[in-house]
Amino acid sequence: MKVLYDIAVLGLGHRQERARTGIFRVVENVALELARAEAVSLRFCATAVPAGCQAYLRSRPALAGVSLRSAPGRIALDKLELSLVDAAARAKPGWNAGRVVRGCLGFAMNQVRRQLPSLSASDLDDIEIFHSPFYPLPSRTRNRGGLRRLLTIYDLIPLLRPELFERSVIKLMREIIDSLAPDDHVVCISEATRRDLLSTRKDLDPSHVKVTHLAAADHFRPDLRPSDWPALKRKYGLPDQPYALTLSTLEPRKNIAHVVRSYARLVTEKKVGDLRLVMVGTKGWKMESIFAEMDRLGSLSDRVVVTGFVPDEDLAPIYSHAAMFVYPSLLEGFGLPPLEAMQCGVPVITSNTSSLPEVVGDAGIQLDPNDSDALCHAMTRLFDDQEEHDRLAACSLRRAATFSWARCAEETVAAYRAALHS
Repeated sequence: MKVLYDIAVLGLGHRQERARTGIFRVVENVALELARAEAVSLRFCATAVPAGCQAYLRSRPALAGVSLRSAPGRIALDKLELSLVDAAARAKPGWNAGRVVRGCLGFAMNQVRRQLPSLSASDLDDIEIFHSPFYPLPSRTRNRGGLRRLLTIYDLIPLLRPELFERSVIKLMREIIDSLAPDDHVVCISEATRRDLLSTRKDLDPSHVKVTHLAAADHFRPDLRPSDWPALKRKYGLPDQPYALTLSTLEPRKNIAHVVRSYARLVTEKKVGDLRLVMVGTKGWKMESIFAEMDRLGSLSDRVVVTGFVPDEDLAPIYSHAAMFVYPSLLEGFGLPPLEAMQCGVPVITSNTSSLPEVVGDAGIQLDPNDSDALCHAMTRLFDDQEEHDRLAACSLRRAATFSWARCAEETVAAYRAALHS
């Protein structure tokens, strides 16, 4: 099968550290597996940031044999824009001739970009499957004989709960969903997302909508790193005491303020001894509500550590040293962090909503994400009962072993075959 796979997400993540989120990991791991699949003849394209995609591929030897289809003009334009951004970052504040010139060039480049299609007709030559793992399906891919279009949908939460998102996110989600034609094909990352999509787009053929469960990367495993751990603790300000860990973008949907309130209650009631709270993640939309909750902690704030962004190579030991992983997210399309924690052998407390029961199963503690009593009880239970803690840790490892990127890729290739034979 000749497949054209859009890696724009990888180019953006290579350029901006903050963009290396769960979707970046998904697109990258699926690309790596598809590159190894014997049934797939893989090519890459970049519907956005093509120069970033080019730089990303240079940094990934495992993908060096896969060609990138993108017009040289678009790559040159992207490189010029990046050089302008870098120059602006180095420039002194205030108005000057250089700033005016950069502004004029930036405006002109934006006008040129609008006239350039994200794909050229030649990019699609000999392609049987066009797969966008995030961005809207390009209009140029429609109505091409013999070409099947496939889109990955992670969730529809911005449309279902718009109050939890910025308008730009809602707009992009609407563009993604609207790019689907009734005869297109979709892979959803959970049964929960599949149900939401078919409920929202009743014109889609249910047989064209498949589920490909995600996985945690192989480097997420029990990893205490005894020799490196003291340096890692210093690097991120981690405590010597046992800690509960939460990891997510700091935004309302992840329900982090609820974690802070519940933890403060436990400490005040003296139910968790010297347990600390560690919060890992990049800054997100409306994060002020989370830090407002932390301001209310007063003297207890010394027991809470906010690390900011942590690169993948340092995450496994931070997971592995945690006494528990707490993830009471309101809604998730899949929920990679709980799976990563389980693969590191950590007991998980999470929500009983959306896709999270599909991921955690009976290996973790599921609860109403708004129930503070239930969360406090679960955290106390894992802190006090070592036997229960160890039982759930073992269950976590067994459950996590049922997910793999190889399985995800096999399900994706099966979706390609189904599309070609539809």
